[in-house]
Amino acid sequence: MRLLTTVVRRRNHAFATACNGVDAVQKYKAALNEEKQFNIVFMDMSMPVMDGFEATREIRQLEATAGVPESKIVALTGLSSELSRNRAFVSGCDLFLTKPVRLDKLRSLLDEWLAEPELGVKPDLAPEPASSCV
Repeated sequence: MRLLTTVVRRRNHAFATACNGVDAVQKYKAALNEEKQFNIVFMDMSMPVMDGFEATREIRQLEATAGVPESKIVALTGLSSELSRNRAFVSGCDLFLTKPVRLDKLRSLLDEWLAEPELGVKPDLAPEPASSCV
């Protein structure tokens, strides 16, 4: 998480962090309730409390209910099996990356998906300091 937040911060994108899947879904829902939306979600598929597969499905349901465009969800995982890859895509992920993820890959994703640095989150979600979650 530290490497990812460092890359995002250095690219001047706003961001939020979550320690588990429930926290991720709650933060996503809170943003939608404030009429804001994350453009990209980097989802750890092996989080505690609620794994990333379930959190992704819940985020997709929130988007459908709110009638908003889908955010890009990137599965980040140490699980490199074809079964895990398929589960991620069926859950609603747009991209599947195995850890460790190369920093140049993260940079190019951010540059490709977010044309302007200030569009890391739509609009005005304040950047959050890196969490103590690991």
